[in-house]
Amino acid sequence: MNSQNNILILHRNTSKETLDYIVSLASDKDVRITYSRYNTLSVLLENGCPMKIYIGDNEITKNNYDLIYNRTERTFLIDCLYKELTSTKFLQFAKPYRKTDKFWQYATFHEQKLPIPKSLGIFKEEINNRIDFIEKEFNYPLVVKGVTGAHGQSVYLANSRKEFLAISQNNFDTIQPVIIQELVENIGDYRVIIVGFEYKTSFLRKGAKGEWKNNTSLGGEIIEEEILPKFRDIAEKACKILDYPLGGVDIIVDKKNPERALLLEINPSFQITSGNGEYKEKAEYITNYLIELLKK
Repeated sequence: MNSQNNILILHRNTSKETLDYIVSLASDKDVRITYSRYNTLSVLLENGCPMKIYIGDNEITKNNYDLIYNRTERTFLIDCLYKELTSTKFLQFAKPYRKTDKFWQYATFHEQKLPIPKSLGIFKEEINNRIDFIEKEFNYPLVVKGVTGAHGQSVYLANSRKEFLAISQNNFDTIQPVIIQELVENIGDYRVIIVGFEYKTSFLRKGAKGEWKNNTSLGGEIIEEEILPKFRDIAEKACKILDYPLGGVDIIVDKKNPERALLLEINPSFQITSGNGEYKEKAEYITNYLIELLKK
């Protein structure tokens, strides 16, 4: 096997079945992929000595891997890999943390004239003082969410002032702002898969009965329905703007106005395994892209 065809995947909770499938796909193309959870990383700093990086008990050096694909930004230790392994290629690696900040994404998209739901970023301490302004700009029900979080977490629906004040005061910290957003009536939202900055596939997610959020992690249904071609360009442009070669782009289409498609967010480490258990199509896209990177 070519010594220049070694790839490491660092992940948070991707299933072993999915990762083993990626390994087998690459093996058929004479590429060796290994994987490990990000929390197996450790870094040793000692005065007068070079930085030492370990995955488990194994020290990682510049010659171990030709490409590292990082599926999480959950630990600053990963930045140490980037700083030390200067001869290694990295995918989705050491991105500024603000890129995963939802309001930063919204502000960036707004600046570039990409469509987003009407949104307000505000710190929770200021909400009581600005409640009249907020209610002038937004109708109930309205969406209240944190600037970070995934799988539908830290996202709430407020149907009245009382609910809104309770949600905003009891569910968010004081360090990061709260996002207040219009509720877009819809039949679901689309998860658009972008690989290499190009559209690959998409599907419609519809919330479980009695659930207003469409996340599959909350029991949402996956419907085999691709987003219209005229909206795919929005997803590609959004990933290019944030410099995300891979992205799970969430786009919602207004039920009352099907010509109105809005960006909800981009997940740079999108789920490979969907709620219906399917993973092979997305795994194949990622595998082929990783191998293409080796050739560049």
